[in-house]
Amino acid sequence: NIVETALVFGACSHTFGDQWLIIPRYIFLSKVLHDVNPRAVRICRLEKLRNNHDERTIKAKTVAFHMPENMTARLYSQYTQTRRSYGKESIVDDFMYGSNVATAHVYVRMGFLRKVYGILSAQILLSTIVAGVIYSSETATAFVQTNNWMLLVALIGSLGLIFALMVYRHQTPTNYILLTVFTLMEAYSVGVVVTFYEVQSVIEAFMLTFAVTAGLTIYTLQSKRDFSSMGAGLFAALMILIIAGMMQIFFPSPIMDKAIGIGGALVFSLFIIFDTHMLMHKHSPEEYIVASVNLYLDILNLFLHILRAIGERKN
Repeated sequence: NIVETALVFGACSHTFGDQWLIIPRYIFLSKVLHDVNPRAVRICRLEKLRNNHDERTIKAKTVAFHMPENMTARLYSQYTQTRRSYGKESIVDDFMYGSNVATAHVYVRMGFLRKVYGILSAQILLSTIVAGVIYSSETATAFVQTNNWMLLVALIGSLGLIFALMVYRHQTPTNYILLTVFTLMEAYSVGVVVTFYEVQSVIEAFMLTFAVTAGLTIYTLQSKRDFSSMGAGLFAALMILIIAGMMQIFFPSPIMDKAIGIGGALVFSLFIIFDTHMLMHKHSPEEYIVASVNLYLDILNLFLHILRAIGERKN
């Protein structure tokens, strides 16, 4: 039975390609149609299989195999419990959603990516507008540079809002409100930093950040490599950056400052690869808020470290 089942799943994979994962789900649900002979499960003529997301027609040859008695019932019970805990209860949703984005239907994956990168684009646009307004206004520049307590409030507030986002990430519209306030606070922090640099340096850092982010995102999304093993090394590198930054406060050095900028740009470039990979292979389709926040912070930190490495400060 095990060998026969494996052969059938192999045949399904060859016949359906990316769509073959619907086969075991049909098996689990088909028990209610085969009470007469519970030892046999048959999938017949999967023609005109349609749902909300997929208007294409899937055709398959008849596939039949045997399973031990009551095995179908047990698998069906386990499967429906898993789907309930995930929050998807309809049969259509059962066919569409996997345990993570990578195993979900192609339309779910594309919808998730559109949502994540749509939110991310809105965050970057809002941050650019806020930072641009602060930078272009002499009054605003003087205000943010002389009221350092507001920067401290923004930094502490951002940390608190991250925790709040983790708690309320599935509750709409609370998650979007928290995300907007978080983005505004981060945008204010970036706006304060850029006021200390020449406009040409800011533009160059922005363009470099855009080019690096776009290139790394395209590379990661089409790559077949597994980047999940990078996590431990990136965490260690981040700790080194934090310690080096603290040392720079007490023992300032222009050379060390540039070195931290270059090292930070490299580390957060790798974080973009890592988080882009993980948004497909770790997050479920409901975790679009978490995925967008991770990438947003990676891009902001990449921009700030590039600016630190190549930027020319104002006199």
